[in-house]
Amino acid sequence: MSIVPTDSIDRTLLPSLFLTNSVPTTALQADPRVSYAAYIPDSHYYPDTDSPSKLPLLVTIHGTHRDHLRYLDVWRPFAERERCTILAPLFPAMLQGPLDIMGYHYLGRGDAGGAKGKAFKEKLLSGQISVPNVKQSAKDVRHDLCLLVMLDEVALRWPGIDTSKVFLTGFSGGAQFVHRFLYLHPEGLHAAAVAGLGEMTALDASKPWPEGVEDVVDVFGKAVDFEILRSVPVLAAVGGDDGVSMGTQLRKAVMGKEDGGKKSALTRLEQMEMLAKGWREEGMLVEEVVVPGVAHEMAKVHPAIEDFMTRKLQLWWEGKKS
Repeated sequence: MSIVPTDSIDRTLLPSLFLTNSVPTTALQADPRVSYAAYIPDSHYYPDTDSPSKLPLLVTIHGTHRDHLRYLDVWRPFAERERCTILAPLFPAMLQGPLDIMGYHYLGRGDAGGAKGKAFKEKLLSGQISVPNVKQSAKDVRHDLCLLVMLDEVALRWPGIDTSKVFLTGFSGGAQFVHRFLYLHPEGLHAAAVAGLGEMTALDASKPWPEGVEDVVDVFGKAVDFEILRSVPVLAAVGGDDGVSMGTQLRKAVMGKEDGGKKSALTRLEQMEMLAKGWREEGMLVEEVVVPGVAHEMAKVHPAIEDFMTRKLQLWWEGKKS
């Protein structure tokens, strides 16, 4: 597969080719099972690698429903106002198995719950059957690496976008992806916003992945760089009435009392407060926002995320002037 860079195309043709403004969901060339949509404001985009006006990139990670276009739509007015581009990856379900709904939450490496989580999955899979005439792909999936390859592809196709570092945000299942990506790849982020997270990975070196980071080198081949991590501004946002996650409810329904541990009973509000507290104790740059009277509602938490990202983007543009 190949890519046609936008600087090799007549600038006036880009909107008609869907290469600026609303870019339709596009297969990732390195792995077409994964895709992305984008919003690139035509009035602000200059497809010139030497342009001093390269646009910053905000990446928004969808929730477990895979409604990536909804997440993209929410950020369009922001893109026009703040002169930035928006990328909305799509990590489809069932990539890693017949009930792979939440694999991308954990960057493709393990579900929560340890031995109990394994027993939960085995119980659900007890009735699986094979699909005729379909070969199971043996290709391994690392969702964090998929995003990094995606950024490389964006840089090739749109040389007027700065992908060296990005602004990363996610709500619900997307927030799970974002905070774990932050741990492994802080060097690639200007700022990160985590909102409505259902299950967290603590920066706890005494607990294995995904509850902690004790064995991240074994799991991912890369350690957490705490020095860089402490330099990335992070927002922890949640609705004040946000309850227990769907994943926790499902495990309780299937496993009964076997999955009744203290951690699984925490609401999203309690999880976010615990996560933010741990981040502050590690010396991270944390802002925490609780939106009163709001449950698990992305649209109502979004203004807090947008306010955070507006301030960080404005600082980025100010830095370009100096």
